[in-house]
Amino acid sequence: MIHNTDCNEISETMLANQFKDSAILVTGATGMIGQNIVRIIMELNELYNANITLFAHVRNRNKCNIVLENYASIPNFKIVECDITSPFFKEELSGRYIDYIIHTVGVTGGSLQHLQRPMDTIDVSLRGTRNVLDLSKNTQCKGIVFTSSLEVYGNTGVDKPYIFETDGGYIDPVNVRSSYSESKRMCECMFASYAKQYGIPATVARLTASFGYGVSYADNRVFAQFAKNIIEHKAIILRTTGETVRDYCDAEDVAVALLTLLLRGVPGEAYNVANMDTEISIKDLALQFIELYPESETILQFDLGEDAAKFGYNKTMRNVLDSHKLMSLGWQPKYGIEDMIRHLIASMIRSKNTLC
Repeated sequence: MIHNTDCNEISETMLANQFKDSAILVTGATGMIGQNIVRIIMELNELYNANITLFAHVRNRNKCNIVLENYASIPNFKIVECDITSPFFKEELSGRYIDYIIHTVGVTGGSLQHLQRPMDTIDVSLRGTRNVLDLSKNTQCKGIVFTSSLEVYGNTGVDKPYIFETDGGYIDPVNVRSSYSESKRMCECMFASYAKQYGIPATVARLTASFGYGVSYADNRVFAQFAKNIIEHKAIILRTTGETVRDYCDAEDVAVALLTLLLRGVPGEAYNVANMDTEISIKDLALQFIELYPESETILQFDLGEDAAKFGYNKTMRNVLDSHKLMSLGWQPKYGIEDMIRHLIASMIRSKNTLC
């Protein structure tokens, strides 16, 4: 449940009232963030009779049938299966009444993915985002939000206590690992440009590293690797010293943040999304996994023999996002690191059992 301690704070009742009888499109509905948005919206319908119609954009119906199976028979839940980079995306949704759009699609799966498939990363981001923005213009929606990333800030070094929305660091444009961060930057510019030129109520959410419910067992991001090692009783092996520090955010808290921005975000602006109480190094995060699950007998090891850049890992830096701008809109994170890890482990065990 979303607690309400202040008249300005986001609550389930407020969300249900504000979105009542509306239609919301969620792109990438089977992804981690998408799944959490779908669940929250369906709960608003069930608990508060919000009567929200949810269009769940998916690329793979089979995956949808697995991860969103609880909603398949609900009349207000409508599946839109198509490639977001294709012109058919707009055709599939043309003529439908859509009030709000949450755009979460992107190539995920870890740094190595961006190294090995940089053009896929760029193509999905740019063409997919252009299609979504054109749809928002044609449907005259009331709000659209884009899930960007802390990676748009680049390398800000190790001495900056907090990163604000006005900050920026260096990104090497000819390093193919930058395909992710550079494409996110361009998508942000597209959102701001549509807001300026066409009056689209478009906002940007810059997510810190986020995890929780909805992470697949096939995920290869660092936190998912840690979780798999715990589940499989294997050692966690770090290929860096693990000194990079960042804050995190639970996937459910992210979903609530995105709904908040649809209602209260300023068009053309960006907002950091992070739980500032979760600041921790990669090494200490690994140790936190181990401490929470002693029965796994997992240990932490280091393998620094190879160049970490081969695996897509960035140089040591401090990426701690300041989220006070978002919090001023009434959003408050609910879950800390321990909760996030437990949510992640439970999700990945479920995913593993489903795959089996």
